[in-house]
Order: sequence, then C-alpha cells, then structure tokens
Amino acid sequence: MRKLIVIFCLWLISGVSMAQFKKLNYEPIITAGYQQNSHSQFQLGLEHSLLNNSSDWLFVGAGVMATPYHDKWYWLPYADVTRSWGLAFYGAKATTHHIQPQLGISLLNFMDIGVGYAIPFNENSSNPVIKGFTFSLKIRMTNDNKTYLKIM
Repeated sequence: MRKLIVIFCLWLISGVSMAQFKKLNYEPIITAGYQQNSHSQFQLGLEHSLLNNSSDWLFVGAGVMATPYHDKWYWLPYADVTRSWGLAFYGAKATTHHIQPQLGISLLNFMDIGVGYAIPFNENSSNPVIKGFTFSLKIRMTNDNKTYLKIM
C-alpha cells in the first residue's frame, strides 16, 4: 500500500511539473530503459539537456529502477549524467545501492546502447546487490527536435 501511495504522489507531482513546463515551452525528455547484470533492472525517468548543440549533448536525469531480487521487487531511485557526441556516449549512474560508470554507442541520441561496471556500496545486506559488468539500453522520447542528432 505504501508503494502505491508513493507512486501516486510521484505521478501527481510530475503532472503539476509538466503543466509548469508547458507554460515555459519546455519539453521534458522521458527515458525508459533496461539493464542486465546479475539480474534484470527496468528504469523510467526524466532527463534535461544542459548542453545542446549540433555535436555535443549533456543529459542530466533522475528516475526509478525496478529490480526483482530474491522473489521481491525493489524500487531504487537513481540519478545519471550522460555526455554524448556524435555516435558515442559516456556517463555514470548512481542509485542508493551502487554507482556505475558506462560508455557505449548512441543512435542519434534516441537510443543508447552501453556497457558499464556496477560497484556496490554494501554487499552485506538483504537489499539488492548490483555488481559487475552491465549491459544497458535506454530510449529517449521528447518533442524537442534539438535533442536528437541531425543526419544532414
């Protein structure tokens, strides 16, 4: 029940925030992704483009990762930063349980395919231990065309 209340509050806050962003002609970048290492992780979040020109982008974002661990689902808040140029990117992601540097291929800033290495904060707990090499896939969705790389 507590999780449903938290999800509802986040949804309500995001709705109010979206209304304010629309007044400013700001288009948020919604991200959805999947990450695999010792177990699956699904992510949903928002990003903001701090640097946005024809060849360099800097995305800063936050969201939530859902991961099953010992037959129980855990919801981990995360923050990430991604620097993209052309067809490549590098960045880092941090949750309450691990930090993960990553690099990979960016397909027109619409989809990032990356590899990284997760370093856990505490391995001696009943909470999820996210550790080792990871494979990740992240999709960015927005109406702001300046976010995506132009082919011509």
